[in-house]
Amino acid sequence: MELPEEYLAHEILDSRWRQGKPYYLENWEGYGPEKLTWEPIENKSRGPGNS
Repeated sequence: MELPEEYLAHEILDSRWRQGKPYYLENWEGYGPEKLTWEPIENKSRGPGNS
């Protein structure tokens, strides 16, 4: 079973609500501004040290 790739968000630039859920505009570590994406809350994972 292959695990999905994970990317590190460098910065959250903005947020908005779509279909009743929050989405975040992510600036990804190691990628330029052409790779910004809007990500739904369920794509967020807890980082190190968060419970």
